[in-house]
Amino acid sequence: MAITEYEDKIKDIVENLDKEEFIFEFLGVYSKIAKSTITKLRKGTNNLSKVPGEYHLKNKLYFKQVSGDTLQAFTDLINKISQQNVNPRYIMVTDFKNLIARDTKTQETIDIDFKKLPRNFEFFLAWNGIEKADFERENPADLKAAERFAKLYDTLLKDNVCMLFSK
Repeated sequence: MAITEYEDKIKDIVENLDKEEFIFEFLGVYSKIAKSTITKLRKGTNNLSKVPGEYHLKNKLYFKQVSGDTLQAFTDLINKISQQNVNPRYIMVTDFKNLIARDTKTQETIDIDFKKLPRNFEFFLAWNGIEKADFERENPADLKAAERFAKLYDTLLKDNVCMLFSK
């Protein structure tokens, strides 16, 4: 998937928000997480958390949907996870106004307005096997510009194909 496609797909999820389906749709953007794994998580089969509104996918994610203070809920969840001796790659808490997430491998944390999630898609690229160091070797602005120019070129070519062959 092209870098710009991640942002576009997440933007669509955020703009057409279904709070009950959000985490499953979001995980679905990252293609290295199998659809069957997401389906099992949705059904509760491989959800290691038994708390309503929490989803724990082994070694991948611990997600909690809250209706109050996201920072306090995030802190509480960090403490809970450290006591359980589990190691999800990402810890994420949201009330769908704010989103706080931590990459447990790099120890980086984002605390963002939920609507800005599409602009932060690269934070979660480890789910696709792309570590931050790998991603940063390529300037994201260069990648995005190149991909958008390629899309523009393809559109112009498609729309003007008759002009090319009419000469």
